[in-house]
Amino acid sequence: MCTRRRYYENNTASAIGLLRGIEAAGTVLRFVFSSTCCTYGDVPAELMPIVEETTTAGASGAYGKSKLAMEFLMNDYFDAVQKEAKRPFGMTTLRYFNVAGCSADSLLGEARPQQIRIIPILMESALFPQKRPHVSIFGSDFPTRDGTAIRDYIHVEDLAEAHIVALAKIDPTSGVRDLFNLGIGKGFTIKELIESTQRVAGHALQVKQAPRNAGEAAAVWCDPSKANRELGWYPKLVEIDQIIKTVHDFMKTHPDGYRSDPLTGA
Repeated sequence: MCTRRRYYENNTASAIGLLRGIEAAGTVLRFVFSSTCCTYGDVPAELMPIVEETTTAGASGAYGKSKLAMEFLMNDYFDAVQKEAKRPFGMTTLRYFNVAGCSADSLLGEARPQQIRIIPILMESALFPQKRPHVSIFGSDFPTRDGTAIRDYIHVEDLAEAHIVALAKIDPTSGVRDLFNLGIGKGFTIKELIESTQRVAGHALQVKQAPRNAGEAAAVWCDPSKANRELGWYPKLVEIDQIIKTVHDFMKTHPDGYRSDPLTGA
């Protein structure tokens, strides 16, 4: 319950204070909002890939719903600026799909006391089996090519680049707001992630089968062609081995996260 409340506090309620700050400054001309593919929820297989026009009526969980509430809030604010304040202001919303990877130079990465995302979990098991002796596949009976869930994974540096080009593209005087899906346009299964991790790390994983998580979609990936076409943005890392290699390199050089860095001795 507390986690769900915090999603609304962080993603929705705190946004009101942010808008007050924007209004008080009076000098903010461009705004890029980081949203999520969870606003689409459990989209039926026949509607894949997800496009910007796909309905958000089934937004999933407190995270997706709180982000969608922020989108409504920002859209209403944008309309108010256009109709009442009549000052320049442009806005773009970016709906991320599954963000993955670490910086190519291995200096920045996801360092948590307890890993919560699938790719770092797999790599932790490959590199540090004493910490994580096995990994679990939650559901092997999905209607997919190998029975496991499919997701669209976008590398974090490609995502950062998308923000830069989206911000530069905004014309505050146009009176236009925009929306883009950000992904690579194809999905990988959980079994494919496991196979890739084993190839990259050079170690076999101990894998156990577990029941599906309730409400989990079989396959989710996007059509990023609008971002390709209108932003001129194309992800550079589109193969799963490339993405997972950046996680391997970071976690190997930071076995204890940022508490241990062989490059600096810190």
